[in-house]
Amino acid sequence: MDNLLIVTQEKGARESLKTILKNRFLLLVAENKEEALTILREKPVDLALLDTPASGTDISTLVVEIKKIKDELVIVILSAFKEDVSEKLKNKGVYEVVNKPFSGKELLNVISKAQEKSGLLRELKFLRAWVEKRSRFVPDKSGKEEPDPRTSYYYQEAIRKFSKSLTYVLDLPRLLDSIVTAVAEISEVNRASILLKEQKTSAYRIKASTGLRENVVKEIKLKEGEGVAAWLQKEDRVLRKEDLREEPFPEQILMMRELDMLGAHLCLPLSTQGNLIAIISLGRKITGDKFTSEDIRLLVTMAGYAAAAIHNSLLYQEITFWKNYQQIIMENIPTGVITMNNEGKITTINKAGREILKLEEGEIIGEDIQRAGSIIADIMLRTLEEERVYHRHEVILPGENISLGTSTSLLRNEKGKTIGGVMVFSDLSEVRRLEEKIRKLEKEKMWREFAEGIAHKVRNPLVSIRTFTQLFLHKYQDKEFRKDFYRVMGRDVERLDKLVGKLEKYAEPLSLNLQTKNIHTTIDNVLANPKKLVSQKITVNKKYSSNIPHIVMDSEQLTEAFSHLVNNGIEAMPRGGTITVVTKINPEEDGEVLIEFSDTGKGIPRENIKKLFSPFFSAPFKGLGLGLPIARKIIEVHGGRIKVDSTPGKGTSLKIFLPLTLDVNKFKEENISTPALDFPTVTLPGEGLSLQEAVENFEKNLIQHALLKNDAIQTKTAQSLKISRRVLKYKMDKLGIKEENINKKVRDEK
Repeated sequence: MDNLLIVTQEKGARESLKTILKNRFLLLVAENKEEALTILREKPVDLALLDTPASGTDISTLVVEIKKIKDELVIVILSAFKEDVSEKLKNKGVYEVVNKPFSGKELLNVISKAQEKSGLLRELKFLRAWVEKRSRFVPDKSGKEEPDPRTSYYYQEAIRKFSKSLTYVLDLPRLLDSIVTAVAEISEVNRASILLKEQKTSAYRIKASTGLRENVVKEIKLKEGEGVAAWLQKEDRVLRKEDLREEPFPEQILMMRELDMLGAHLCLPLSTQGNLIAIISLGRKITGDKFTSEDIRLLVTMAGYAAAAIHNSLLYQEITFWKNYQQIIMENIPTGVITMNNEGKITTINKAGREILKLEEGEIIGEDIQRAGSIIADIMLRTLEEERVYHRHEVILPGENISLGTSTSLLRNEKGKTIGGVMVFSDLSEVRRLEEKIRKLEKEKMWREFAEGIAHKVRNPLVSIRTFTQLFLHKYQDKEFRKDFYRVMGRDVERLDKLVGKLEKYAEPLSLNLQTKNIHTTIDNVLANPKKLVSQKITVNKKYSSNIPHIVMDSEQLTEAFSHLVNNGIEAMPRGGTITVVTKINPEEDGEVLIEFSDTGKGIPRENIKKLFSPFFSAPFKGLGLGLPIARKIIEVHGGRIKVDSTPGKGTSLKIFLPLTLDVNKFKEENISTPALDFPTVTLPGEGLSLQEAVENFEKNLIQHALLKNDAIQTKTAQSLKISRRVLKYKMDKLGIKEENINKKVRDEK
């Protein structure tokens, strides 16, 4: 543990500094200049922390006195001055100035760096003494003194040991500071700096220095491809200032100016893989001696180690940046993310994941996946063990009533080996609540529009009916009035009757009379009436596929559905055009037949496509506005669907997808979508029932309907009653029995 000297007059400051630093250092405390200098003379001190002012003494004077006793001592100043005195104090040999007020963390960070520098200076001092002790010079034959070969070995060994230690420093600012300190101490120069290449500007700027003024450090910039940087990149060797004077060339003026700004007599290239990543500049030696060939060889060796250390630090910095960046993303995305390894242990979970699963930070990492809950664990383990990937799989968290949307995937390394699994999940509870709210609002809107549509369609004929009824008593004797009365009344009553019929068709549950038939025959029946087609000069183009088998369907119902679709196309082409009918097997789904009705009409605006199948939406078409909704209902009851593609000004395409095979057991209420009745029932004639069973079934449904008063249940029983009556009538017609003879036939059957 290093010895730290604290020099401060204020008792409060002493106690605060002791609290912050007592576990990191052996503390030596002085209240004034005399006590501080006495401690320095009598005890080993590694660092000095000077508070300003110290016993009324000028802090600069105290620094000078300390340096006289122990020149290599690293000094940190706690400054209360309003003006910036850091440059002045650093020129006196102070390592760092910390301005008040400061946090304990900030102070510890500075002290830690100062401690590293102190250790470095002690190591350099030892190495220099070790080298000097073993160095000696011998004269050669010409009388010149040359270093003993052993001296080179000692220097190399000393630098190798030190440079090797640099490779373990990954913090870039600390590394650069250590390199500059080491080079300056070993070379015994008055100033030194290291210029690092910036990625954004590709210019070299000073990142660590000693002996340079602060304004010089901020202003100097060496451009890539120019001056000193260009020469070092090209030559990849040491640049000496005296060499420029001996070998003049065009770039010499710029290079001399750059060297003068740096106060440099020597520049070392720091290169990795042919790329100049940094430059070390050195001033003149304090002794006034020139750099010898041995000095340069040693500096080149050290530059190699320094370049490798900087390269490693830059890589570490980049990796750390992207790791932190990814962590920031993970912690800020609103979706939960959890990962586990092959042993089923949780390796990662982000903030959103912890909040959704109600887990505390840190308590789950390394724990079994079961800690995330049984539902999450089951899906994750299935993903890992069965290699089963889930996509938008919705689950409910037990006890929380939270709906989660989950997706999983396997984690693989660069060799494709599975190393774990990952799940992305999000809380869908609010989404489901909003969806339910939207469904209610849409349903309310649909009923409003439905009511408005009925009112509009009914009001027109009622106006004429009411008018005639008001005049009926007064004008009954008028023959022409009676004639108009019967004509108008008949017409408008027929309109109302058609409207009621359409509404019944739309609202009532559909009963399908399923048979295996040719879909082309059904389409041809729709197109067989050419009256409207001819009158509007519309041509029909049929493109039937020959490989479509007969399908199970209610031909009568589909004929009606297709008629509505064709009428839609006719009404869209008042000035003529072409209706094209295409049939083929759906290329995206082998079990479906695709029937496409397309026209060359005016097209439908995009905002109206969603409303196309809403009741009473007829714009821009004429009619009651129930044709397309009824068509969709019939197609959906057959297990099919409709897709609309339209381009305004070019035409509309209605694509119907019907299943080739129809499994009647799969007719479920939820598979049918009809706004007027939430769950229409699909029924089939009961060919397998006996007449007695048909009668009993009818009677049972009749009794249930009579006894149950709940409206919702009566809607169901009314449907069942109607179906059982149809089954009974079907059996009677098949057996040739009149309704009045049914009791006799039942008795005979019994």
